[in-house]
Amino acid sequence: IWAIVFLAGFVRGLTGVGLAVVLVPLVNLVLPPERTVLLAVLIGCLAGAMGYRAAWRAVDRSRVLLITVATVAATPLGWLLLFKTPENAARLAIAAIAFLALIVIIMPRPALLPQGRLPAIATGILTGLLGAFAAIPGPPVIYYFVRSGVPAATTRDAMIVIFLWAPLAVALLALLLGKLDGPLVAMAISCFPALAV
Repeated sequence: IWAIVFLAGFVRGLTGVGLAVVLVPLVNLVLPPERTVLLAVLIGCLAGAMGYRAAWRAVDRSRVLLITVATVAATPLGWLLLFKTPENAARLAIAAIAFLALIVIIMPRPALLPQGRLPAIATGILTGLLGAFAAIPGPPVIYYFVRSGVPAATTRDAMIVIFLWAPLAVALLALLLGKLDGPLVAMAISCFPALAV
């Protein structure tokens, strides 16, 4: 798991995204889906804190806040889906979501960001669902922000901010529902050196 976290952290440090896309499918081979998602969520919280302050100063706050609020609002539904899905079906769904993330990165899209609140709210809802179900909140946010007409630094900063709040919402919900336990938290903390490096 440390080796997987190291690889996922390298990808995240390079691009601002990809932590969960690398982490979740590989850890899912070792742990059950529920534990995998919770571990990835905790690691996502640790990763989200790195670079957050600088990113927050640079983002379009109104747009990012709208997406973040929608993400947090949709989180309980994604969480419910995870616990209602049989283990083998959840493993397949998580693998499919990770594969979808790769497709989303290469999909053509207009250069400019979508205008209006509806695309931002839809992005947030999908982010919350995928983040809670699979700990992979990235595809909707990547599709929304990664465009040829948007500077890479702007995209990266927005994703760093959103990708702190998406796992944090799931972690707080898990804590309230009594789903977090000492060994899982200890495992996530033990992964931090590999992530930070």
